[in-house]
Amino acid sequence: VVSENTSPNKIRQLEMLGAEVIKIAGTREDVAEEAKRRAADTYYASHCYNPFFFQGTKTFAYELWEQTEGKLPEEIFLPVGNGTLILGCFLGFMELMEAGMIDYFPRLTAVQAENCASLLHDDTEKMNPTIAEGIAVKKPVRKPEILNVVRYTKGRLICVTEEEILSCWQMLAGMGFYVEKTSAVGIAGWIKSNSPKNSLVPLTGHGLKNS
Repeated sequence: VVSENTSPNKIRQLEMLGAEVIKIAGTREDVAEEAKRRAADTYYASHCYNPFFFQGTKTFAYELWEQTEGKLPEEIFLPVGNGTLILGCFLGFMELMEAGMIDYFPRLTAVQAENCASLLHDDTEKMNPTIAEGIAVKKPVRKPEILNVVRYTKGRLICVTEEEILSCWQMLAGMGFYVEKTSAVGIAGWIKSNSPKNSLVPLTGHGLKNS
């Protein structure tokens, strides 16, 4: 079950895998409601509702700790819609802290498209479509948790324009990184922030999603 505004290339990939694709008019929230309705007799494995999903995304923190040999960056810039990656990061770093493996938290900064800045306000009438469709979430179900993580880690909320997203997407392609446009949101936020050099921006989605 997908939004009728989903990229044709993403829909084509689903169909190639044998899925019956049902297109729904409206927002991602409308799509989620329809999926829940259709899943009344089965299980709706939504990543934003399932608490076990974060046991997967938290491994990002473990891998980062391992690959940097414990020398974590000062700040991490993450594209945020429903917040599953930023919440998973926090869970992983919290476990590392409790185990005595780290002695400080990287600042976790949430970057959103200016067109759909759902962490900054609740007025969905002010929100518009964005090329960063992976984070086009008008009502994040875990919004209070996301904001608490940003506050706890002394991170920031940053909004970037459609032009900034597109520019960074093209810049990354020129450097040999073919990512989906949502993934360029983090880079755009980092550039806009005048952050310290010791920062990290994960590339969160492969460009094949748009191919």
